[in-house]
Amino acid sequence: RPREAVASHNKFRRKCNSFFVEFVSSYCFGEKIPPSAEIIEQLIKFVACKPSNPEHQEVRKVYKPTSDLSPFEECMDPSPTVKSSLLKMLLRCRLDNVKEHLEEYLSRIEEVLSLNESSRNDFYVMVVCCFE
Repeated sequence: RPREAVASHNKFRRKCNSFFVEFVSSYCFGEKIPPSAEIIEQLIKFVACKPSNPEHQEVRKVYKPTSDLSPFEECMDPSPTVKSSLLKMLLRCRLDNVKEHLEEYLSRIEEVLSLNESSRNDFYVMVVCCFE
């Protein structure tokens, strides 16, 4: 039963992530016009945040009772697909409109990944792919 609960939780979490990406894409970047600077800043903070809770980093490796399973954490799922989605949305806009936001996004993600060389390299590959 614990495995079923974890699998169900992960499936629901993926659906929440997909909904978030689709919502932001459709309603915040719908016409390839970036939203206000405040909204972009909040999106960057949410997608690129560094977990404040040290246990958060190990959350996927530790069994949690079913009652504690929640898809709503202080950060987005750290998968490259989710992290790259905001970058792709920013890149679809005119560079003049989002240049500062792109710099902020890249520096925040780099800061979060500063201790993990493998993740940092994966992030750089993802950025190059998004720019292509």
